[in-house]
Amino acid sequence: MPYISKQAVAEIRKDLRKTFPDFKFSITKDYSTVRIVILEGNIDFGTTDAGINHYYIESHFKNNPKAKNFLCLIRDYAIKDQKVFVEDGDYGIVPTYYITIRIGEWNKPYKFNQ
Repeated sequence: MPYISKQAVAEIRKDLRKTFPDFKFSITKDYSTVRIVILEGNIDFGTTDAGINHYYIESHFKNNPKAKNFLCLIRDYAIKDQKVFVEDGDYGIVPTYYITIRIGEWNKPYKFNQ
């Protein structure tokens, strides 16, 4: 069963905040998921509240290279310790943990600092 520890999430949080000091994040843990919400920063994503499918960042943001590069770096930090937990016929590849990336929240829209 996928799972991520509090310590692993704390490392991701530390790395992201150190690498991107101009951005405000909410990085939390659900049982098997690292949840990264970008709350404030100097990149215009074209939205203030959206979920990001980390498998399609390159294609969805191909016309916004700054956002694409930033989100790819976020994804790479989040999955750096992710491995394949199990591979089976019903579920395919199941990772050791999942990641969720969002731009803003329903109650806290992303704040673009120009």
